[in-house]
Amino acid sequence: MSVWHLSFGKYLDYIAYSTFSKVRPYNVQFSPVQCRIVPNQYTKQALLDGVTRMASLADDIVRTAEDRLALFTKHDQYSQYAGTFHTVLRQVVDKCIAAIGEKRKYAEELKCLDRNIITSNDIYAVKANEALMHIREAIYHLITTWNDQSTVLAATVRAVKKTVEDNGTASETTDIALERIDDPFPSYLHLGLKLQPRDSRGNYKPDIGSIIAYALSSADYEENRRKQREAAKGEQPPLNLNSTSVAQDEQSLAAEHLEIEFQDNQASYYVKAYYAARFRLLRKLLVTEGEEAFIRSLSQSTFWTPQGGKSGSFFYRTQDDRFVVKQMSRFEIQSFVEFAPHYFDYVKTAVVENKLTTLCKVYGVFRVGYKSKTTQLKVDILVMEYLFYKHNVNQVWDLKGSLRNRMAATAKTTSDLVLLDENLMKDLWNKQLYIYPHAKAALNQAISNDSHFLSSQHVMDYSLLAGVDETNGELILGIVDYMRTYTLDKKLESWVKIVAIPGAHLPTILSPEMYCTRFSEAMDTYFPVVPDQWTGLASAVSY
Repeated sequence: MSVWHLSFGKYLDYIAYSTFSKVRPYNVQFSPVQCRIVPNQYTKQALLDGVTRMASLADDIVRTAEDRLALFTKHDQYSQYAGTFHTVLRQVVDKCIAAIGEKRKYAEELKCLDRNIITSNDIYAVKANEALMHIREAIYHLITTWNDQSTVLAATVRAVKKTVEDNGTASETTDIALERIDDPFPSYLHLGLKLQPRDSRGNYKPDIGSIIAYALSSADYEENRRKQREAAKGEQPPLNLNSTSVAQDEQSLAAEHLEIEFQDNQASYYVKAYYAARFRLLRKLLVTEGEEAFIRSLSQSTFWTPQGGKSGSFFYRTQDDRFVVKQMSRFEIQSFVEFAPHYFDYVKTAVVENKLTTLCKVYGVFRVGYKSKTTQLKVDILVMEYLFYKHNVNQVWDLKGSLRNRMAATAKTTSDLVLLDENLMKDLWNKQLYIYPHAKAALNQAISNDSHFLSSQHVMDYSLLAGVDETNGELILGIVDYMRTYTLDKKLESWVKIVAIPGAHLPTILSPEMYCTRFSEAMDTYFPVVPDQWTGLASAVSY
């Protein structure tokens, strides 16, 4: 029964027998302006074990190859095939032995280190990772070359047998063969992709993040960047993040994007980096650890399925939890190509002028293509920060300021459950999200800055992602999904709903200005201020 419908007498009884709980207000943390990538920590022994295990595996495979090569040389018909096969196999085995010996020296160097804990950006960790990858690459090269030669030898033997049978000549049966060596590595490592000479990013996997990471660290990408810089030498002003510096003609816009293609023995890949130079400049401004740390973080990611959201997009999250890779619709990518110059300008201004903003930063937008014998994929994605990085968040809401169809099912509780506006309003009695007065003022200012900027760019349908970190008493907030602009078809849909649908709630589709107003007012309601010793109740209510 609603409290507002009680008589005054019953209301007094209600108050008398009610229980009261202590209010715990939260501090507010916005999406950080500077993106810090906290290095992972490893023990010296863990790094040493990784290199040692890979070197031991290489030793086992080399011994197998040596034994089978010895049997091959003892065969009666060896002399007939020695020149064709033995030389190639001997060379690749010797090359693998040399690689193992060279990289094994690093294990001895690591043993002498007087530190037990090593961070992932430390030169010793980078060298350990590099040693492991190069030994693995040498093993893979040995196995693939060996098995290729085995296949060629088998085909040669079959051809000789057929010739003998066709000619009807009497001859001894040719039965010489090279037994294949099993590949111990899973196919998803894509070891057929050559390592760059300067590479030290870690294991490559067949996910969207690793494909982008490989593209951004490839020699072709650097060459394309060089050509792009040369083509723009005579242009004024120099490359910057101001929106006025981006030419709007189709040819100039196309020159802003870079395309990279590469392949291994399993698939071919294609990556298009939208606004490649400007995003790199933005990352230079925001990512304190630099471009290499960004690429290293992207190189290892896993499929991620947050529950409760309604976008229908797929997600990946990097293994260090720093970035999220999100699928974009065709409409969103078209909108972003037009919106991007203003986004760069706005974020740069927020950093330089210390303006409050809650925008979750987007650090790159890409089109990724992947084609193998059995699978093909073509998708547009964005790389954005993971808002709750290094926070112990146990409850998350995706808030748009609408109560129409904004209830997430809570029957299945998972760690990645995302609740919506109606869930928050339904639970206000039990869990009101109070914030301090200074936090309230900052939140209102940041929401006003961001929503008016997005409205000026005809962007709408964005959300405020909110997470509660009970351990630290913090409310972490950031605006996401700000890629959707207001088009003529949505104007018509909005007008029809406003005219035709009775009721108190505004329709889902609004104009950017109406969306901005509704969003700002709702966020003001969702996060009430709690008065403290410096602000009276009257001033608190004024918010």
